[in-house]
Amino acid sequence: QNVTARKRAEEALRNSERRFRSFIDFAPYHIGVFTMEGLVAYLNPRFTEVFGWTLNELEGKKIPFVPQEEKRDTVEGLKRLYREKVLMRHESKRLTKDGRILEVAIRAAVYREHDEGPSGVVAIFRDITEEKRIARVNEAMLRISLALPRYPRLEDILDYVNEEVKRLLDIEGCVVILLDEEKQEFFV
Repeated sequence: QNVTARKRAEEALRNSERRFRSFIDFAPYHIGVFTMEGLVAYLNPRFTEVFGWTLNELEGKKIPFVPQEEKRDTVEGLKRLYREKVLMRHESKRLTKDGRILEVAIRAAVYREHDEGPSGVVAIFRDITEEKRIARVNEAMLRISLALPRYPRLEDILDYVNEEVKRLLDIEGCVVILLDEEKQEFFV
């Protein structure tokens, strides 16, 4: 009787693991499952598509994707996660395998497989790089539109727009050219 109950429990556990893995593999977000020491236990296919590393490359290892300037904030976020057992939205930056920097929103939870304490962490990484870029563009456009009345001369508004574009793109120089469609003239 005990053997039969144990076999049923083992089969139920295997079925549960298959359902969990199917759910994680199907999810549209980049998901990682980690040990409490931060070692990779599982990465879903979407994580691999976006960040570039495969589970075979990183299983049992730490992911080298925290930029130097984000390390202190990441340590603080992990402390908060371990203390509160859940991290609802933590914005940070992460590196991809090919060296790109992504802005991400992270949700994570500590999970338990048994009563002896936490087993690991499930983390969802959502790439918000494009959202952040669009927000910066929208903010610049708002600043430009609000500044228009302060600059009655075209040359002055062009200088202002030039400065906003340089700030937006984080560059040292640029040229903004406007076209007067009626006169078919360019203004630099």
